[in-house]
Amino acid sequence: MNDFAKMQLIEAYHSQQLDTAQQSQFDELYLSDMDFAKQVEDFKPIFEGFEMLHLEAFERQIQTWEAAHHQSDTQPKTATLTATQGGRWRKILIYAAAAAILIVAPVVYFQTQTQTTADQYAQFFNPNSSAVLLPTNRAGNGLSPAQELEKKALEAYIRKDFVAALPLLQEYTSIYQDSTNKTKNLRLYIGVSQLGLNKAAESVLSLEQFLNYKEEILADFRREAEWTLALAYQRNEQKDKCLDLLQKIAQEPNNEYSSNAEKMYGMLNQK
Repeated sequence: MNDFAKMQLIEAYHSQQLDTAQQSQFDELYLSDMDFAKQVEDFKPIFEGFEMLHLEAFERQIQTWEAAHHQSDTQPKTATLTATQGGRWRKILIYAAAAAILIVAPVVYFQTQTQTTADQYAQFFNPNSSAVLLPTNRAGNGLSPAQELEKKALEAYIRKDFVAALPLLQEYTSIYQDSTNKTKNLRLYIGVSQLGLNKAAESVLSLEQFLNYKEEILADFRREAEWTLALAYQRNEQKDKCLDLLQKIAQEPNNEYSSNAEKMYGMLNQK
């Protein structure tokens, strides 16, 4: 689907005019295309602003201007012309206003696009970087080379700079394979980073590997791993696995991802 067709879908969505086929297309794109989902959210305040600018109100303002002009006009011919052609004049101005909106809208939209941060993602993809713990220097002798590499990788991850984080995380897990629990824990962040870089198939492998680990120390991260894996399944066109995992997450009590899982399951299950 080209960019113009996507913008038509976004406009129809915000104006609540999607038909059944368009709704299906919209849901699919919203879940699988992070850039599209971001555009949907970015366009929302613009559309709401246009909603406040009703052309009916604009036309009433034109009528007020015409009335004031008519009262102040001392030449009968001009007054007659205004009276007989007022409707056409209003329409011309309304069309001009509409044309101006069409011209200005893309400019405002792309300005809004540039104001969004590079790490802004779709509604459902929001990695929990607050749980990431950076290595600390407790002995007072500085960080070891392993800790320095880990710190650098995790700082990039916290910033959601996945381009920088992914190779550093992979380098750490490759060099320090003996650090079993640490290496296994970083496998989650590798999977999240891969998904953030649209490497869905690689993300699936990394997250499945993480979830196969049985260490109790990793238990606190399993929910985030399962939720991210569900998103990776969807983007990797593994719909059945995605639905199964979403259903599992939605049914778990006290799971912070259950509400989103239920919402996403409902959207996917309509197809």
